[in-house]
This record gives sequence, C-alpha cells and structure tokens, in this order.
Amino acid sequence: SAVPFLSLALSLAGCWAVMGPGTAHGRLGGSVSVRCRYGAGYAAYPKFWCRRKVVLCFNHLIFETTGSEAEERWGRVSIRDNHTQRVFTVTVGNLTLADAGIYLCGVARIGLPNPRDSVEVIVSPGKAFLCSPMAVTGEGELEEGWTGRGRVVCSSEDIPLTQRSETLLLLPSQGSSCSWGQW
Repeated sequence: SAVPFLSLALSLAGCWAVMGPGTAHGRLGGSVSVRCRYGAGYAAYPKFWCRRKVVLCFNHLIFETTGSEAEERWGRVSIRDNHTQRVFTVTVGNLTLADAGIYLCGVARIGLPNPRDSVEVIVSPGKAFLCSPMAVTGEGELEEGWTGRGRVVCSSEDIPLTQRSETLLLLPSQGSSCSWGQW
C-alpha cells in the first residue's frame, strides 16, 4: 500500500537533509569543531548533537539547542547556528580519549523524522610544537607550507632528541609549525 512507502520515503528524505563532515579530528585536551549543514526550511528548528547508539541517539542526547542563532553551551559542548548559511557548528572542548566515537548532528522535529548525519570524532594523543621542518623521510626535503603525512626532524631544543623524528601530520603555518603524534 502507499502508506508504508510514504512513511519510508519521509524517513529517508530526512537522512540527506543534514550533512556533516564525516570525520573530525581533535587532540587530547584540545577541542574539535564540527560543521553540519542543513537544508532550507530547517533554520528555526532546534539542532542536536548526540552519541550514536546503533542508528539513533536514544538516551544519549548530549545537547539540543532552542533553535536560536546565539551560541548555546552545555558543559564542554557548544552549538552555534547560522540560519543564513544554514550551518551549525558543534564544538567540544577539553577532549578526552573517551570522547572518540560516532556522533549524530541533526535537526530536532517533534512528531517527524529528525534529519541527521553521522560524524566520527577521532581524538589523537598527539602534541604540538613550534619548530622548523628540517628534513622528511623519502627522497626530498620539506618545502615551506607543505601539507601531508611524513616524517620530519624538528630543530627545536624544546623537543627531546628521542622524539625529534616521529610520524607527523604536517600543517601549513607559515612554514614554521609541525606537530607529532599518532594520526
């Protein structure tokens, strides 16, 4: 009959009305920000962030806004909604390893399916140092502003000699920063 099909179609339609980044990376003790976009017509609805349990949140709701554009905060979590750009940003501060996992960002609608998307939060125990990239593994040298994965020797005296060559995620920062850790 048409009723089950219509119900399924409405349920599935909500799945693509919110789009998160898929994954978000943060460092232990630092913060992670997740931008979730939503479709037209959802601006005034409350937005939520929860730890996914199977497919839905159930009793694992971490935070839900009132639907306002003002930043709303609860504990280590804040959500700021930009109705014009149709994007809300969830920020989790003071990350712990227990914060790693699958979350849902979505739009809360009473009596209707909640459009949502899954986001995997990865928490790295890595540390950051300011130093000058001096060399990389492989056959070449690191050029200023290079981005990617590799091994680099940092010339900072603040880094113990045994830790000067680690697997890194290199980020462009005026050619002067590198970070090491498990990425």
